[in-house]
Amino acid sequence: MNFKSIILSLCFLIILPVGVFGAAAAFLKMDVGARPQALGGAYTALANDVTSIYWNPAGLARINQPEFNFMHNEWFEGINYEFVGVAYPVEDLTFATSVTYLYMDEIKEILRDTQGYGNGRYWETGKLFTAENMALSLAFAQAIEENLFMGVNFKYIYETIEDTSASGFAVDLGILTKPSNKLGLGFVICNVGPKIKFIKDEFALPLTYRAGMSYQLGRNFNISFDIKKIKDEKIDFSAGIESWFGEWLALRFSGKTNSDNKLGKFKGLSTGMSAGCGFKLGNSVLVDYAYTPYGDLGDTHKLSISTKFGTKRIPTPKVKPIKVYQPIKSYEGAKPEITKPLKKPEILTVRVKMDNVAIWDGPGSNYQRIATVSRGTELPVLDTSKKWYYKVMLEDGTIGWICSTFVE
Repeated sequence: MNFKSIILSLCFLIILPVGVFGAAAAFLKMDVGARPQALGGAYTALANDVTSIYWNPAGLARINQPEFNFMHNEWFEGINYEFVGVAYPVEDLTFATSVTYLYMDEIKEILRDTQGYGNGRYWETGKLFTAENMALSLAFAQAIEENLFMGVNFKYIYETIEDTSASGFAVDLGILTKPSNKLGLGFVICNVGPKIKFIKDEFALPLTYRAGMSYQLGRNFNISFDIKKIKDEKIDFSAGIESWFGEWLALRFSGKTNSDNKLGKFKGLSTGMSAGCGFKLGNSVLVDYAYTPYGDLGDTHKLSISTKFGTKRIPTPKVKPIKVYQPIKSYEGAKPEITKPLKKPEILTVRVKMDNVAIWDGPGSNYQRIATVSRGTELPVLDTSKKWYYKVMLEDGTIGWICSTFVE
């Protein structure tokens, strides 16, 4: 057995139940999704797809159409990490569920030589074993206001190594806001839950705090920053850039510091750099790839495929007819005649469901904001051809566009 094989075996022990450093479910610290990985994990404020269930459950509220995502991660030799998730928006809520699954090929059991037998520090027993880690998630997210989103994710965790297993529960809480059209801010706390009992001892989950910021430069360029703090580890910083070329190709690059997760003791384990790309196929399929080098241990490759299906979330507006009456005719000595209302084509109106909802200069939040309206305001609709936005008229005659999600 060579030294590299020993290092690989010890490395994997870190993500097994409990591991060699006393932390349970350490696999929960592994990133999900090729796009976030290519951005170095700077995704807390950018989250807007199914992988938000891991990065920031509040981002699920930004999904306006049912979406499916599958990820395959080739980690180190014989180690694989899979993710499958589905998000489904219904009226004002978004529901999502996912499975993350970490597994390995059979490896030889290695024990440390403490009795003087064998020719080195470690020796093989000839016994084979394997290990698996799994997390099942169920998440809910909602837009509290037009640019304020909140979400929660409930997780069931199951781990097994050889003939020993352990299980537990955890909760993730996230918030995301858009103070302006281009700026995004996010915060999430992950893995809040009781200790997991493994064999006779109890071990804490990897409690994690993340705060992030994103900024959009133009229509096709994003930059993002994240700060992450895992309990009992140093603060981690990451930054990523993403540029879209047309509607079908995206290039991504990132850099981050190495957190004090014990792995850093191995020479050349992590360079802190990642890169990747994305390809949009048609209107609903997106393929993402991420590459992350780990020095002497090798490189990792992550591939994600996501697709949208079904119909978009569009509230059904209520129609409020406007009654128009004929003038009352009267003359001296005659009784006034009251006529019935004339039939006139019904005018579609909508009622605002939240406070401080923006009116945009065009059909999208990338246009200039020209006004805000409060809860209960009724607006006549002039155009419904844009699926997510209605063209409306304000009381002063101003014409603009309002997001259909925030009206009824």
